[in-house]
Amino acid sequence: MARLLIVLGLATALAPAVAGAQARVRTDGIAPRAADFYPANDRERAKKAKIDEIFGVFQVHPPRRHPSERVRTKGRAVQIEVWHPVGGNTDVELKTRAVQWFVFGRTQYAEGVRGVFSEFPDITDVRFAFTEIIRPDEKGRRRSAQKDKVKRYLLLHLDRRTFERLDMQKLTGCVERGDCAREFRSLFKDARFDRRYTRKARQED
Repeated sequence: MARLLIVLGLATALAPAVAGAQARVRTDGIAPRAADFYPANDRERAKKAKIDEIFGVFQVHPPRRHPSERVRTKGRAVQIEVWHPVGGNTDVELKTRAVQWFVFGRTQYAEGVRGVFSEFPDITDVRFAFTEIIRPDEKGRRRSAQKDKVKRYLLLHLDRRTFERLDMQKLTGCVERGDCAREFRSLFKDARFDRRYTRKARQED
């Protein structure tokens, strides 16, 4: 009986690692490389790929990964754009998810903005955005014959100074509660949310 409990305990302990490994490998068995998404002649290619890895927010790969879903750099500033359909999510759910992914990263292996400021001392500003890809004739991630429109409906911004003053206990607590609406408004350098758009998107979904 004791041996059985040990085996079961070991299996339970390994489960998250196995699940994470499955999430990080493509269906063809090849581990995706973020650098492949950026042009070979991009001088910031390695930096962008590393930030991809640190955030862990991009869970699909070309051609399903939209060209707009990328890390952009400009001087000492960085912006991460993530296609996150509004769907049936409430405004509170969207804000909470954005706070969690931005500050802590999307997966248990990710670090979020904490990792970016730690890894890159030259970076002073990080912005994180949720976007909706509007395709006139199709829905989802399928290719459309018409040109896509990118609608940014959520944006969070932290500079290094604001980050260093963040109340991590509050942020951890609100993520665990599933409601970071108050922290979304009050703890960041800038926070923008288009309530009119999310309401309309839910009505049309």
